[in-house]
Amino acid sequence: MKAQKNVTTRAARQTLAKYEVAFRAGDSYALMQAIRKCANHDLVMPAWVADGYIRAFDRVHNYRAKSWDSVFGKPLPKGAQLSALRKKREKAAHVWNEVHTAHQRGIPIDDLLFADVGKKLGIGVSLTKKYYSDWKRRLRSR
Repeated sequence: MKAQKNVTTRAARQTLAKYEVAFRAGDSYALMQAIRKCANHDLVMPAWVADGYIRAFDRVHNYRAKSWDSVFGKPLPKGAQLSALRKKREKAAHVWNEVHTAHQRGIPIDDLLFADVGKKLGIGVSLTKKYYSDWKRRLRSR
């Protein structure tokens, strides 16, 4: 159990390093992701997280910024549809897992497989392909 916690903690710290790069490049939402990562894994906030949070909080608290969105970034892009984003969040990992498992059993990754997986998960072939490729890209970037 302790070995698993160490692996998880190490992975969380690696993710924090990626968030730091994004934050320093101007992605203020990365700060919110870092705070969540620290809270989720019981990690002490790195100095850049604590400093970034305090600066952002103080800007709103001292009436230097009008909203939390202005200091932490908008959580969603303009025009985003919550139902579509929620559906993707809920199904993309399942799509990848189903396709990957089938492929390990020797089934080729093709339209027939995407159709079968999509039918099982209640989504169309095109969306199944998109979710699969998006999740695959996400895994590669970790």
